Amino acid sequence: MFLVYKPEDGDAQRWTVQLGKLRSGEIEQIEKLTGFDFGTDYKTRLMRGNALARRALLFTMLRRAHPRTRFADVDFADDELTLEMDVAELTELRTAIEEADALSDDERKLAISQIDRQLAEAADEGREPEGKAPTPSSDVATG
Repeated sequence: MFLVYKPEDGDAQRWTVQLGKLRSGEIEQIEKLTGFDFGTDYKTRLMRGNALARRALLFTMLRRAHPRTRFADVDFADDELTLEMDVAELTELRTAIEEADALSDDERKLAISQIDRQLAEAADEGREPEGKAPTPSSDVATG
C-alpha cells in the first residue's frame, strides 16, 4: 500500500508501506503511541481509517527521514493523508469478497464493483507492489 501525504502548504510525499516489513522498534513505537496491538487491532483500525493509527504511521514514515520529528508535531487535515492499496492488495481483497459467506449477493456485487473501480484507478496510476513493473490498465478485471 501507499501512504500519501499532501499538506496544503507543502510538497506531497508518498511512501510504499509494507506493514510486515516495519522494524520491531517502529512497531513497538506504534503500539506505545496508539495503545493498539500491532498484529491485530492496529492493522484493522488503520485500514478502517482510524485517525490515531494513520497519524502513527505518518509519524513513523516522517521519522525515517527526519529522526527529530516529534509525534506532537504530526498534525494533518483529514483530506491531506490517504492510504492507497496497490493492485495486488486490491486483487486479494476482491477474491476474499467473492468468497465471503457473510455477504448477500447485492452486498457482494456492490463491493466488487467498488473494488473494480479502485483496481482500474490503481492500474492507471501504476500502483504496483514494490519491485514490480506497472500493469497495463487493460489487464484489470471487470465484473
